[in-house]
Amino acid sequence: MSLLREKLEKIQKDEYVFPVELPSGRKVSIRKIKVKDLKEMLSLQDKMRPYNLAIQLLEKTVDKPDIVSRLPKIDILKLLTELKKISYGENIELMYQCPKCRYQGEITVNLSEDVKYKPFDTRPIVINPHIEIECYPLPFEVEIQLEEQYGDNLVDFNFNYLVKSIVKIKIDGEEIEDFTEEDVKEFLENLDTKDFEKLIEEFTERLGYFTIEKEVVCEHCSNKFVAEIARFEDFLPI
Repeated sequence: MSLLREKLEKIQKDEYVFPVELPSGRKVSIRKIKVKDLKEMLSLQDKMRPYNLAIQLLEKTVDKPDIVSRLPKIDILKLLTELKKISYGENIELMYQCPKCRYQGEITVNLSEDVKYKPFDTRPIVINPHIEIECYPLPFEVEIQLEEQYGDNLVDFNFNYLVKSIVKIKIDGEEIEDFTEEDVKEFLENLDTKDFEKLIEEFTERLGYFTIEKEVVCEHCSNKFVAEIARFEDFLPI
């Protein structure tokens, strides 16, 4: 084995040196993006969905690749942001569109100061004195499948997202964790309308989010507004 290859193998053993605490509370370490990672992503970006590209990249750059596909969207976005930060620096260029004149321009955002996020709130939802429901965020892979299945039908998407998120139901103090999705659907459909509306409202408020927000003055019309970068594609480090 050549000296160069020996040095390369040592570097590869010690490369996961950037610790990241995810919004879900998990702790992982990541490494910088390599030239070969970038070349592979560029060759596949017209053949794969952005989500699949992200998962493939993260499985190579995170020290616990087996958990990547099970992470919720907010954790995936956090990891992609941290990858950009350690690989390219905190300041990056992103496109914006002015809501007044529709002009498209470029802004510099700081991946530490301009990132806004809130983790999923997993506290039990009390919908009446007899019923509590506990929910957890879905893996992003499942969320993508729901989006593909229900498209723009937001009512069906939200209902089925809720169904899959429920992990525990407490009725009159008795905790129930052994149930199927069909059981949950039937349970929800038999709630009083008022209780169901309260559940949906509480659940929606507890969903996490992850965005990049930046105050912008449009170069074209001088309109002042806050640009929100929330498209998944914008978080890909290519």
